[in-house]
Amino acid sequence: MASLVFSLLLLLGSIPSSTQFLQSIHHQHRGVSSAPSCLNRPLPGNFRGPAESHPCSLHAILKGKAGITVAPMENTYGTLVNDCAKFFVDSFWSDKAESGALTTGQRSSLLRRQEAEFRNRYGLSRSGRLVVARSSGVGEVVGVAGVEIGDVVAGKSPMDDVPIMSNLAVGKQSRRRGVGGKLINGVENVVTSWGSDWLYLYVETTNAKAIKLYKKKGYRECGLDKDAKSLVPLENGGLTSKKVICKVMRKRINGSFFQKLFNT
Repeated sequence: MASLVFSLLLLLGSIPSSTQFLQSIHHQHRGVSSAPSCLNRPLPGNFRGPAESHPCSLHAILKGKAGITVAPMENTYGTLVNDCAKFFVDSFWSDKAESGALTTGQRSSLLRRQEAEFRNRYGLSRSGRLVVARSSGVGEVVGVAGVEIGDVVAGKSPMDDVPIMSNLAVGKQSRRRGVGGKLINGVENVVTSWGSDWLYLYVETTNAKAIKLYKKKGYRECGLDKDAKSLVPLENGGLTSKKVICKVMRKRINGSFFQKLFNT
């Protein structure tokens, strides 16, 4: 067994040490979502844009036993983007409310911001894509996840123009049905079509369930963001910006069998 492992390591070449993977990543969060809002800019030259991507990868529709269909949203100017924004406010922001429920004012304010952000991040440039899970019957939105191009700084080795997954949310009635995993698969299909090797994400250290899901899907911690911020709906009906600590995780999407196996 030891000789087999040694042979695999020789095939892989130099494997980064654990300290290299745990370098601190500093990225200021913007916008209203819990993940960093990246610059809306065209995809870099080494990426294949949505129009150039292989249709079987980018437009893949994932269907599961739970009657859920997952696919990238192509038109962010129609009613679907509004439905996704409403869903995100009700599913994600309601969970963060101190009182357990949003006030009318909070919901109205968050809805305006979320609609604008979804259009800006996923509709006005080629650098973002929103993946939507819908019930196969009536087409109700039951989950969303986004991906866009941004920069991650890890110690002295900045990584420019890398895909970052954000805005992952699953409706309360659809949880524990594998919807979150299907959304992650959908985002990974998009990133594969872009030709990127890695997919990154930010998750608050207090979100144990999400961290468990990401680890199950093959993501590993590669840094810690101690300067992240997130909006929090207050019990008095207001909104405030709160400092949070986020784990930075990543997964190799494209590469050899051994690179994916060891996430290197």
